Amino acid sequence: MCSRWPRRPNSGAKLKGFRESPEVGALAVSVSAATPVDLMATQVDSETLSFPTGGAIFRRGEPAEAIYGVRRGIVEVINAAGDKLCCRAGELFSYEDIVWKDGVYRNDAIAR
Repeated sequence: MCSRWPRRPNSGAKLKGFRESPEVGALAVSVSAATPVDLMATQVDSETLSFPTGGAIFRRGEPAEAIYGVRRGIVEVINAAGDKLCCRAGELFSYEDIVWKDGVYRNDAIAR
């Protein structure tokens, strides 16, 4: 079983709403946002990879060289204690290892 980070609003959905502002009055907001994975795909040096079910995307201790995003399917990120986190379409993973740590993956990532 996989745990989930707190759900955020679906970033791929169109958001509409009103916000009151004392300076301007009612301000209408209409935004259409792409998912982080969609934005990554537009980058020149990005690539699309496919992994078979059960295939290792990376293993704990390997050099952290990429940030991954899920386009389709599920990826289980498993920490040293065996706790599992499921990443689904539109979600990013492994960015913590690139940004905050010593340059190695701290978890295993398996395609499901």
